[in-house]
Amino acid sequence: MLDDLSPTRWRRCRLSKLLALLILLTLEVVPEHSCSSLAAAQGGGFARTPLFGRNYVKAEEWAKANSAASKWIRPREEFQMENEKFKLLLTVDSQKAFLNGVQIWLSAPVALHQLGAYIAEVDLQTLIHPILFPQRREHAAKTIVLDPGHGGKDRGKLAGIHEEKTHTLALAKTLKPLLENMGYTVAMTRVEDTTLVLEDRPEIARQKGGDLLVSLHFNSAGDGGSGVRGIEVYCMTPAGESSTNGTQDPAERNFSPGNRFDLQNAALGYHVHRALTRRLGLEDRGLRHARFAVLKMAHMPSILIEGGFISNAQELKLIANPSYRRKLAESIAAGVDRYIKLTNPAERKGSKPSGDKSSKGGGRKGSTTQPKP
Repeated sequence: MLDDLSPTRWRRCRLSKLLALLILLTLEVVPEHSCSSLAAAQGGGFARTPLFGRNYVKAEEWAKANSAASKWIRPREEFQMENEKFKLLLTVDSQKAFLNGVQIWLSAPVALHQLGAYIAEVDLQTLIHPILFPQRREHAAKTIVLDPGHGGKDRGKLAGIHEEKTHTLALAKTLKPLLENMGYTVAMTRVEDTTLVLEDRPEIARQKGGDLLVSLHFNSAGDGGSGVRGIEVYCMTPAGESSTNGTQDPAERNFSPGNRFDLQNAALGYHVHRALTRRLGLEDRGLRHARFAVLKMAHMPSILIEGGFISNAQELKLIANPSYRRKLAESIAAGVDRYIKLTNPAERKGSKPSGDKSSKGGGRKGSTTQPKP
């Protein structure tokens, strides 16, 4: 009884209880972003192998848990896992992978260990699983905010008379009615040639009640990069990891607001990138990670699209062509719509599994199907 405790012992007892409560609360919160989510996603745990300062999972074991056949395409170089739902191709010592033919960039290179291919646990948690086993949203996504990159004094990438800010706004104005015709409410961070501070864009999206944020840009490889071409889509870099675009500053690797949506960002980015590359037929430069301000400070799932290279003469002609921009807009709309249909709660009951390989599978609470034990 507390009456029998001295003040010092009572404080120690109270502190112990508070510490225990804190641990319990932590255990309730952590699974969404920790290694325990890996076990939850497949109905069972995997052996973690420490390699190069991080945890890895043997690809063959992961494939077996997903009823997928696995084999070396090229011994000790390329490893493939495939079932009726997906095909995943990994390359040893590379961060480039292909999921159902779509290029995705891993946070860590695939490792060769004891003659087996190993994939980093963080990539299973924040990239592979969210794409293959998309989470259901608690509330339906209805409002999409489009962010035409640059504007006003910020002209963006330049090529002769062409300014990126003009083409991003034109793309947004083409995309907006397409999404509205699909039944979505669409808002824009800017509707004319106005200057916006980078950090203000996600806040504007929040004020407009956005459920998703799509930032529109066009790329440039700079001087000497006229031969570089293709489509890129970016989502927020997982906490503690390096960005695909080369950000190495350790101070930038802390958890940011945008990391709350790592799982949703990956799925949204994948389906938009898949639609873009398949519909436009341009070079696939992959689904990538970056800590752009609009992604880092986002209050909702968000992606940034690079719709081609202004620094490439052939792609610049396309970008300046309203017909191409409409195809680009149609592809973005299709990808966004695909993601929303896979994750909105309205699809949870009475719906048939989609024919898209990447949409099937089971895993986390509320996903399309349940994992095998």
